Amino acid sequence: MKKHYIRILNPIYPFKIHVFLNCTSASEIKAKVKSRKKEYTKSLHEKIDELDFKNVHGRAFEHLGHIIIFVKKFNGKPECYDSLHHEITHAVDLSAEYIGIEQPTYVREYSAYMHGFITNEIYKKILKT
Repeated sequence: MKKHYIRILNPIYPFKIHVFLNCTSASEIKAKVKSRKKEYTKSLHEKIDELDFKNVHGRAFEHLGHIIIFVKKFNGKPECYDSLHHEITHAVDLSAEYIGIEQPTYVREYSAYMHGFITNEIYKKILKT
């Protein structure tokens, strides 16, 4: 299965989203996720080292303005979209928390927008390759 790394920047919000598909190790993520400040990179890499790649299908977390999504197995078939969209949903919630957006339960416009935006950016990159 082809590995994908997709970096997503949104011109409106102050965070970076890093998506890794078919990612099986912390070293793969650490090779791509860095910050301008060395101490931030060190802290990010320590957080990445804590990931459990053996017992999960994927994960999303936020640290220092970097939102990282990884999905261990993504072959492009319909059944693998479940894990990807599950992690995108977590990433959207983490991004809202990071920038301090509180959404009422009946209108979640930020979540709807960001879920669509992230999904669209991922599929544009996957379909391009």
